[in-house]
Amino acid sequence: MRITLIGHATCLIETGAGNLLMDPVFFDPFEEGTVVSCPRREVDLDALPELHAVFISHRHLDHLDLPSLAALDRALPIFCPEDPFILTALQLLGFGDVRPLTPFEAVRLGDLELLPLPSANPDVVEHALLISDGEASVLQQVDALLTPETLTRLAAERPVPDLHLAMYASQHFGFFENRRQDLGATHAANLGCALAVGAGCVVPASAGFRFAEPHDWLNPHVFPVSRERFAADLARLAPSVRCELLDPGDALVIDKRAGEQLAIERASSPFVRTLEQDGWRIANDSTAPVPALTDIDRAGYGRAAIVELVSGLLRQGLREYVEQALVSGDDLVTRYRELAVSYRVDVVLPGEPLSFHIDFGSTPVAYDAATEPTVRLRIAGSTLVELVLGRTSWFRARPSIRRSISAVEPLRTERGLEARAVELPDLLLHYVANKLPGSHRHGLDWLRLSVRGLPGVPAPKRPAAPRS
Repeated sequence: MRITLIGHATCLIETGAGNLLMDPVFFDPFEEGTVVSCPRREVDLDALPELHAVFISHRHLDHLDLPSLAALDRALPIFCPEDPFILTALQLLGFGDVRPLTPFEAVRLGDLELLPLPSANPDVVEHALLISDGEASVLQQVDALLTPETLTRLAAERPVPDLHLAMYASQHFGFFENRRQDLGATHAANLGCALAVGAGCVVPASAGFRFAEPHDWLNPHVFPVSRERFAADLARLAPSVRCELLDPGDALVIDKRAGEQLAIERASSPFVRTLEQDGWRIANDSTAPVPALTDIDRAGYGRAAIVELVSGLLRQGLREYVEQALVSGDDLVTRYRELAVSYRVDVVLPGEPLSFHIDFGSTPVAYDAATEPTVRLRIAGSTLVELVLGRTSWFRARPSIRRSISAVEPLRTERGLEARAVELPDLLLHYVANKLPGSHRHGLDWLRLSVRGLPGVPAPKRPAAPRS
């Protein structure tokens, strides 16, 4: 078995039973142009060996890359979670052999066994995957949160994997919401998972990217754990565990017939090579400057058009939703009311921002109040417009959003009166994503726009002309 790192979560597993491509991302930048592979690499698609199947772990755009999928043979079998978003994307791209997976139900590709494992991530349907060719096995964890129960069952049903491609990064995406990162807990969980799997070799994987310009200022803030730190801490905890770092183009070969069962072949790939070791760009530095949020308005909507749409969204749509939700008992709005949240939105525009304020602590709820906000959202106006129109993804929107929250919940405990910090989904973003009329179409609208013009994508069917 030969495992070649192509970059980030993308790897090719070559076996005598078949070749499996995992989470293909070939081009930079990706995630709608927001991130690039790190280390920087170059992929030669013409040099790829014959592929027999593709695995997609989940819907996030650093794993479900539409341009990369469009470069593949549409006859290839695609294994993926039972996620309508993924299934629709593959249908729009023209793949005809899509095989949804069920956790702990093994499937076969010839003599290759694929065992999907469930993730405890509540926000997305995703799978880790155990790949076995009868001789060797690899656990590709990707971004999956593997519970002790899942690991216990895996250990009871399968031999210990020879290789564990382990999650390590603990990306601090709470930065966008001004939340502290519980680095100790997440880092410990990742290390604990690697120790619990107990593989013959561990490779920290699936975090090989950085933000591209103009969002590169984010890099020191959202990558608190490097692969080098993960390897060093794992070595301190378990000196006997082998841990290796792979760059794009490196291959790890498992051959149990040879004297050394697991060997690394550096820069051996004919289809991918590392161009630059630029990991220094993501070195954690919480003191790095954070630029002021501005609205670049790349699409050229103009201030007047943005103000017209946003004003209607806030002063009519959002307000009507809140009023109706207070009556119906909507969970999120009820929570805002219980905590007496003072909620403020600042839509950043060329010139003065457009502000909207809701005081849930007033009776009745007050609009455009002047109370000090406990939850505050700042968002670029053109980004909000594109989210409302279904023209951009949340991945691309992230760098144009800032959020702070200081809401606390007073509690009586055995120790006396305490105040607990509260995490709350954002009211406006929740409304746009879930409650805005037509919001259920946004993901589909974005998919249709994104696949349009990609190579090999079938043209959309035109409605039949009415008979005369």
